[in-house]
Amino acid sequence: IYVCVDGGSDDDIVRQLYNQKTSGADYNNGASSNPKEVTINFVDEFNDLVYYTAKFDRPDIIPIKIKVKVAILGSTNPPIEEIKQSILDYTNSPIYGEGFKVFRDVSPFEIISKIAKNDKYFVSDCEVTKLSDDVFLKDTIEIKAWEKAITSENLIEVIFL
Repeated sequence: IYVCVDGGSDDDIVRQLYNQKTSGADYNNGASSNPKEVTINFVDEFNDLVYYTAKFDRPDIIPIKIKVKVAILGSTNPPIEEIKQSILDYTNSPIYGEGFKVFRDVSPFEIISKIAKNDKYFVSDCEVTKLSDDVFLKDTIEIKAWEKAITSENLIEVIFL
């Protein structure tokens, strides 16, 4: 099996793998630059002392720059911080299937759809790029099974039309 885990303690991950993985499946880690091989000991449900080793990866972090073009509607005060916070709320969303997660592509369309719900401004365009590439595109960025995209306020650019 291949497992890449973002969050949680190493011990908790090993315990879950011990409880869930079948004995016939071996581990296949090492795709990321942060592979783990962790051994823990604990007392199992039969009161036996168990030494268990599990292998898993922690994700490689892919910094993403985001550029949005926005038209202000009926306001003279550009809501730069509000727009950036809306993007950060989306990218850090705890909701399954939403935001930046391990093995989840970065879609400019999804970013627009999540931040365009405000009647103070109209988002006309969104482009994204990996920080390492620094070429903004309207295309979706592929995130591999051992990667996780992240962004921060200083990686978000808001351009007013």
